This record gives sequence, C-alpha cells and structure tokens, in this order.
Amino acid sequence: MEKEKKITSVKLDLPEGYVNSKRIIGLFRWHVDDTVISAHKASDLVLRKVGRKWYLATFVHFFNNHDIEYNVINRPTQWFLLDLLTGKLVQAYGCEKDDFSNASFNAKYSMEFLDKSPRDISREYYREVYSILDEVRLGLLHRRKFDEKTYQRYLDGILINVPDAYREFFLDLSDTDGSKNIITR
Repeated sequence: MEKEKKITSVKLDLPEGYVNSKRIIGLFRWHVDDTVISAHKASDLVLRKVGRKWYLATFVHFFNNHDIEYNVINRPTQWFLLDLLTGKLVQAYGCEKDDFSNASFNAKYSMEFLDKSPRDISREYYREVYSILDEVRLGLLHRRKFDEKTYQRYLDGILINVPDAYREFFLDLSDTDGSKNIITR
C-alpha cells in the first residue's frame, strides 16, 4: 500500500451518519458471530451497484473440521447488501435462491495460495486497505463519482490475502457498473 495515498477521517468532511469501512466490517462480523452457531467467516467488503444505487456487499461461508484438515472450503451460501453510508443491513440473500455467482455448490475450493510469498494480515495493513475503500465511498457519497483505479487498489489489497480459488467470489460479488443480475435458482 502506498503510504502517501493513505486517507484519514480527520482530513475529511464526513457526511452525517458516516461509519468507516473497518468499523462496518467489524460490527457485521460481530453480529454474524453473535447469531450464527456453526463455524463461518464473513468476507471483506466489496462495492456493488444495483440500478443507480451503491452498496457495500459481503458474503458468508461456512466450514467444518474436515474442511480445515483438508484445506478446502465450500462456496459462500449467504450474501448481504449494506448501506453505503452507515453499513446497516439493507438486504440478506440465501445463495440457494438468490445468488451472486454461478460457481458450483458441489465443489470444494482450495485454500492454497499459488504464490507462497508471506502475507500481511495485521490490523495496520487492513486499516490501511479499508481506508482506500473509504476514499472510494466518500467519492461516491460527496461527488457521486466512482474512482475505478482507487477501487482496484483496494481490491488488490484484499485479494492478495484470499486464496486463489476463492478470489472469484469476491469478483463475482463486486459489481461496479450495475450489470450483474441476481441469479435466481
């Protein structure tokens, strides 16, 4: 991440009710942890445009001890649209009925990384990555302008820590031109 491009809320005129992305995903994960009994993980946030409206989006996938032992995981089974300003839940979807991806439910996806380079999963790294998403969100909220280059920097920042076989789900959920329809099964 480029240090000089880092943005902080101290320098910005924040819209009323604005919640930063790091806090939104933290609260969302806490809520999911509090309500779901089985082992699961909520993905990092992506942007999704539906019609003319922008949202934050995330998915949840479940796993078990067998998955961990064999270093595989099932595809996401739920996804969520969150308000771009506040991060509040707007819509929850079950992938069996309303899906964001054509990927198979019958396959297991490898958690291996093809590139064996060390990964930075520190809080500081994610604070920096999420500040890039905040920059994009604030551009949408203030100027109604989508900054594709900055958003791609954000995606690159989160995808580097996502196993190769699972990256497709982030890219399927992310929709910046509003062209991806919900797949009804």
